[in-house]
Amino acid sequence: MYAIALLDAHGQLISTLEGVFDNASPLSCDVPTMAHIFQRAGYRTIACGKMHFVGPDQLHGFQERLTTDIYPADFVWTPAPWGSAQPTHLNYGKMIYSSYGISENNVQLQYDYETHTAALHRLMELAGDQQPFFMLVSYSHPHSPFMIPGRYFQRYQHKNIPLPHIPDNFPECLDLYHQAIVRNYGYRDDIDPDILRKIRMAYYGMFSYVDEKVGELLKALELIGKRENTIIIFCSDHGEMMGEKALFEKRSFFEDSLRVPLIIAHPDSRHREIDVPVSLVDFFPTLRDMLRLDWQTDQLDGASLTWAFNHPQQKMSHKPVIAEYFGEAIDFPFRAAIDASMKYVSFPGSDYPERLYDLKRDPLELNDFASDQDYKDDILRFGKTLSNRFDYGRLKDKIMKSQQNRRLLKALYTTHRPDWNYTPVYDASKKYHRGHI
Repeated sequence: MYAIALLDAHGQLISTLEGVFDNASPLSCDVPTMAHIFQRAGYRTIACGKMHFVGPDQLHGFQERLTTDIYPADFVWTPAPWGSAQPTHLNYGKMIYSSYGISENNVQLQYDYETHTAALHRLMELAGDQQPFFMLVSYSHPHSPFMIPGRYFQRYQHKNIPLPHIPDNFPECLDLYHQAIVRNYGYRDDIDPDILRKIRMAYYGMFSYVDEKVGELLKALELIGKRENTIIIFCSDHGEMMGEKALFEKRSFFEDSLRVPLIIAHPDSRHREIDVPVSLVDFFPTLRDMLRLDWQTDQLDGASLTWAFNHPQQKMSHKPVIAEYFGEAIDFPFRAAIDASMKYVSFPGSDYPERLYDLKRDPLELNDFASDQDYKDDILRFGKTLSNRFDYGRLKDKIMKSQQNRRLLKALYTTHRPDWNYTPVYDASKKYHRGHI
């Protein structure tokens, strides 16, 4: 499973939508999302947890939102200009690997406790409700800073934790784009194996933490009698480099950054694993087909994955996944096309050379085969895929104007800062036996 951006609720790539370029971009309120389509089909739509909504619309089709967000809802995270010597997030990169290990209480834990408690409470309220519901529960974990309570950290204390692979000729072995990412978000100090091992222990502990939370949500579904008729999807919005090539977090099309888990549990489905690349933009068309929702196919970039349920014995092909990144800390935006065995990376509008990785021959992605004549047909095929319906000049102008406008507005926050932070509506007057008997 490949992650393209945040959980893609509108089924379109960034270049198609021409919006939400980074984590300080607002999604226009006139863009229909999955929540709108579910609501139109008669579902109760509920959001809980981290949404990353920026701007005055803090619902985007959800009828209920149970928590506030963990991150800003205004333009404060607007990126510095592309190629800027000043990183967007200042010392954020160093913070990623300087805060790690055991923490019994921190902001991330507090936020996910609130998210989890609110989700469980709302599920129990739905026990006798006959209206179908679409509920999105979004945790911050697993995510930097890599700090987790001791009982999770200690589960991996005596395990053989593998260290990330950092080539001897680092960082020169990386392309120019990733050398820039290392400067802003990578491991810039002397590489300490003990620190890297402890960071990974904490990250694994975060997985156990989330695993417990998901188990409790499933148990709640069983208790209210809705487990057997509920479609459950588990995924993440991005991967984690976790020190590979001295990189952390995302902002890269290397496998560790791009791949995320995807589990779809359908009441009528049998266990099956698929090995073709799929994307978050496939969510919308898949749910549309599974639930027979009414929405136009030509407005979606993704492809339905229902073949995985309808033809369990048949080996299916899938069109190459397109990945895009236009956010912070880059010199130039970049795109990629990925199939089951290869990955082609392009830097449109720049002097950066294209790159081709053979994932079967070189799974660590240490070698570039773009100049190898044996791969010239693959280069042409992937290049055609990425150039189809893609107008870089138009998109660049739109992104540059958006960033410029947002930086101007952000500069005025000393005198006026918009209050877009979502505050949950909670009417306690009618809870329990207070407003009625």
